[in-house]
Amino acid sequence: MRVYRLAKTQFVRDLQGTGGLYGSGRWHRRGTPILYTSENASLPMLEFLANYTILPDDLSLLTLDIPEGTGMEQVLPDQLPANWRNADYPPELANQAMEWIRQGESLLLKVPSVHSPVDCNILINPSHPDARLMTIVKVERYAFDQRIR
Repeated sequence: MRVYRLAKTQFVRDLQGTGGLYGSGRWHRRGTPILYTSENASLPMLEFLANYTILPDDLSLLTLDIPEGTGMEQVLPDQLPANWRNADYPPELANQAMEWIRQGESLLLKVPSVHSPVDCNILINPSHPDARLMTIVKVERYAFDQRIR
């Protein structure tokens, strides 16, 4: 399986989930190593557009390979509270993902995207033993089209 991550170039190769140590997100609490990736290359771009008012110019797109058969759990939209897509997201989302990390049964958690609910983000628990099976396929510099914002 291929997953994609858009990040500042200096951090894009970090597969340890270091960013999760410094801030909370919809699916984790500050202090928790976690990687947010997406099932297609365009979704992380949409996520960036939704979360940044000024787009950084030092971005890279990481393509990561995860062997087929690697454990993955999934959260479906109908399993989430009605307000899960709100900007002030409910704490139940992070609680659910934190429990997934605590249990440690799978490397991956597939969650619906807030910005494109037909697409999914793939959360990676870098502390899981199967994290060593991930391989970087490609890293390429990325610049948003100048017509965007």
